[in-house]
Amino acid sequence: MGKMKVASPERAVRKGLREVKAGDLLMVKAHIRRILGLSEASRMQFAWYLDGKMPLDVVKAKQIEAVFNQYGVSNPWGF
Repeated sequence: MGKMKVASPERAVRKGLREVKAGDLLMVKAHIRRILGLSEASRMQFAWYLDGKMPLDVVKAKQIEAVFNQYGVSNPWGF
């Protein structure tokens, strides 16, 4: 098994999820999973993305940012 990268705050979106209204949280997570191409079963991979441990290309980052903007979160990046 390879080494896990140290979390990168500029790629993490945990901060954004904390700022989403509770009633919208499941919808936002579903949107992000779709953008990342992850199923509900890949919870560990999803967590790695949320913590900034998985590489995130610019296009996906912009799409994730747009989702957060729809739900009133202007700066989702960080912990």
